[in-house]
Amino acid sequence: MRFATQRRSFGAAILAPILWLAAATPCSAGVLSGPLVNPANGHEYYLLTQDDWTASETEAVALGGHLATIRDAAENQWIYDNFSTFGGSNRVLWIGLNDELLEGTFVWSSGETPGQNLWAPGQPDNNLGLEHFVHLFPPLWANAGQWNDFPDQTFFATYPCNGVVEVIPPPGSLFVNYCTAGSSASGCQAVLSGSGVASASAPSGFSLDASAVEGGKNGLYFFGTNGRQANSWGNGTSFQCVVPPVKRAGLLTGTGSIGQCDGTFSQDLNAVWTATPAKNPGAGAVVQAQLWYRDAFNTSNQKTSLSDAIEFVVAP
Repeated sequence: MRFATQRRSFGAAILAPILWLAAATPCSAGVLSGPLVNPANGHEYYLLTQDDWTASETEAVALGGHLATIRDAAENQWIYDNFSTFGGSNRVLWIGLNDELLEGTFVWSSGETPGQNLWAPGQPDNNLGLEHFVHLFPPLWANAGQWNDFPDQTFFATYPCNGVVEVIPPPGSLFVNYCTAGSSASGCQAVLSGSGVASASAPSGFSLDASAVEGGKNGLYFFGTNGRQANSWGNGTSFQCVVPPVKRAGLLTGTGSIGQCDGTFSQDLNAVWTATPAKNPGAGAVVQAQLWYRDAFNTSNQKTSLSDAIEFVVAP
């Protein structure tokens, strides 16, 4: 990028030496913040300490991931919103895109091949033949949040360069919440979470958990493999978020106190699938699950309420 046309408050004579100053004493990239989970995909993200792209990618690999891969504009915006002003400082954010091996052929360090293109106008330009690594423009800069190619440095003008690491949990342990929980008669909104690894063959080890359930109400988990939806559940506030047909995991006895939001449910779905093979979704299945529970004083015509929903992929 040519800085003379992109500067904000810096004079050209002052800006040029700062911008092209190579990092004489590079840092050793470490974790500045994270992990932070993106609710849209369940991936974990870390913000690294200031460093060049190469050192940041090395640290990303050590953390079990790579510098972030951008698959759509929403993910790009989420990264920018959560990390570009971390700690009250405006930051340049390294992502995994680079053309280090072959000029003009940009690849992701993760090996993925998403087709998203969020280059700022006029970019990439490989200014002076030195720009092989991609970052998001910082706040207060023209085209903030869009992509720019840049040399392997630790500063962009006076802005620190910080890598954003993306770590994708292994199959079966990635859980993405979606849909909106209904409100019970006592104003409780049940929320789901998962732990362990959802597996088509393991006899146990995957817990589906619900919290903030209205106390003392029996319930059950149901699940399907036909996708997401958000259909009204009677005339109340709940939504049926799993596309039918669905399968039931079995009735669970309520816990907590009547009128309080302290009820919880926990069930090992691996054990359910082992005991009833016909309910096993199979390896590779994308499963949507939700909690149904009794709510006799709910003003809806269903006298029951539903949690939010959770989606996961079943491992072998």
